Amino acid sequence: MSEIDDFLAEYGRVGDVAQALRRFVKANTPDCPETLHKGWKVISYGRQHCSIAPHKQWVNLQFSKGATLEDPSGRMEGTGKSIRHIKIRSTDDLDEHLATVIKASAEA
Repeated sequence: MSEIDDFLAEYGRVGDVAQALRRFVKANTPDCPETLHKGWKVISYGRQHCSIAPHKQWVNLQFSKGATLEDPSGRMEGTGKSIRHIKIRSTDDLDEHLATVIKASAEA
């Protein structure tokens, strides 16, 4: 197991959702390096265009330039100057809309 696998294993069911999200992000941005930031409890991609942050009941997929991204489904949350996130509660949330936002984030 990798360091990231060990990190996510601590979250039980939410860790399983985070693993699925991790595969989904990598499938949609295959050239982006993946980095674990243990102190922040996040896994970032590329130049931190997005990151996975597991919580007790869900996983946040955070977008560093989320305020500039289109979100026609209205799933993004947050009121900060630039960062937005989408709560991922199950693998059912891994859909085409999410793929589109991930790809747009990598290009922003």
